[in-house]
Amino acid sequence: MIEVQELKQGTSPLLRVAALQSLLTAILSGFLWSLDGIAAYSGLLGGLACILPTLYMHLASQGLPILGSGLAKALKGELGRVAITVAVFLLVFALVKPFNVLAFFGVFAALQFAYWMVLIRQ
Repeated sequence: MIEVQELKQGTSPLLRVAALQSLLTAILSGFLWSLDGIAAYSGLLGGLACILPTLYMHLASQGLPILGSGLAKALKGELGRVAITVAVFLLVFALVKPFNVLAFFGVFAALQFAYWMVLIRQ
């Protein structure tokens, strides 16, 4: 079994954030499933709306050659993260019916909070 210290030493902070967000999505969606199936998949989609942009930022921080270097790379990575978030929001609102907005935004907000807390503790 991988210990937490081994995971901390060998991975980027954004990959750790994505792993934490995935775990929280599974836990929160499982809890929501006990309440309602629609809430469960809405919460899962809210988690994906946060996890996918985090994974993109991880890839961008690893040095994708198309992004350039330095501040330009950071800005392009952050703009890409926002664009992916908006795209997922638009797709979910356009294509998913029925949908529980409270569960979607509740899980999304919880994962955003986890994102900030992990990065602040670095």
